[in-house]
Amino acid sequence: MTVLRLITTRLFELDPNYALAYAGLADLYIVNLKGLSQLEAIPIAKDYATKALLLDSALSEALTTLGFTQSAFDYDWKRSKSTLRKAIDYDPNYSRAHLFYGNLLQYTGESTEQGINELKSVISRSVIKQSELCTWQKLLSLPGNTDSSYEQLKKTLALFPAFHLAQGNLVFVLFS
Repeated sequence: MTVLRLITTRLFELDPNYALAYAGLADLYIVNLKGLSQLEAIPIAKDYATKALLLDSALSEALTTLGFTQSAFDYDWKRSKSTLRKAIDYDPNYSRAHLFYGNLLQYTGESTEQGINELKSVISRSVIKQSELCTWQKLLSLPGNTDSSYEQLKKTLALFPAFHLAQGNLVFVLFS
């Protein structure tokens, strides 16, 4: 039995209606460290996010994961925008919702400036993870802000020299 399955089984034995646990599982499948194909992993992520929302319809974490799958895998940007906006409305301090919403605004070309502002708001909360930080650093470089992206990536690599996502994004920024 895998560690994930063991933890999951134990959580659901303790409280089968713990919505945040289902949202956490959904997140694990969008990151997909299990080696599944996207066609296998994303439906599982959606199922867990949906289960979490059935238990707590205002759970920002589950809405964020669902919004991400709507954007990145269903290409339903209108629905994704609505779902991510709802996630932000329910929890304005949930950084991942701002990150995915900012990405969506930029990738769709709807509003690069608003997308960058969303990403900057994530940074201002000081609760961002290094992987999310690297994502905004790369995206911030797209409209021509490569200097600030470069500086932040160098700081990240000074703290975590072997951080592969930061290394890759630095290459992206250098060639932008």
